[in-house]
Amino acid sequence: MPDETESFDDAYTAMRSDGGYQFELPVDPIEVTPEAVDPDRNSGWRIFDAIGDMISALGPLWRVLLIGAAVLLVGYIIYSIVKGVMDRRQTIGDRKPANARDELADVDLRPDESFSSDLLKRADALADTGDFDAAVRLILHSSFQDMQQRVRNRIGKSLTGREIGELGQMPEPSRDALRRLILSVERSAFAGQHLTSEDYKAARQDYDVFAQRAAS
Repeated sequence: MPDETESFDDAYTAMRSDGGYQFELPVDPIEVTPEAVDPDRNSGWRIFDAIGDMISALGPLWRVLLIGAAVLLVGYIIYSIVKGVMDRRQTIGDRKPANARDELADVDLRPDESFSSDLLKRADALADTGDFDAAVRLILHSSFQDMQQRVRNRIGKSLTGREIGELGQMPEPSRDALRRLILSVERSAFAGQHLTSEDYKAARQDYDVFAQRAAS
């Protein structure tokens, strides 16, 4: 009786040798792409890729935009600082007239006799040249400078002529004379009205009334 194992082996060998039988399946190589691996995940990443491509394409423009933004930021900071300083100065300036009136309420701001006499001589010399506007301005501005020195510069530089005219203690006739003198200078400086010889004589007389301490 033949061995069954040998009979099987012989039959298997004979079958393997027969070309009509196919024992292996042909396998074609399959290219695996990222989309095939995880299509859902890749669709999300494609958005970031598109954004990255756009940023790369706009590279020079982004540089310009960043520089522009930096310039605007620096400009805004400088504007804020300057505006804060100006607002503070304005606030302080608004308080100065009231503070000056309070501090100088009991101070006689009129000039002494020697100062007023010398000032009128200089003003007369200007008036003799026909420049009556300059002569009247000299009287008023020199009077203000004398007031500043008299109170050790406690009169704020931001004060107007009219505000200075209300400072200090003096008789009402002297105050009125100083006001008229200030108005004469305002007409000349701001209204463009050239002062005449008669205007100078009136201003000189107003200064004399303002300066006369005997009027007290």
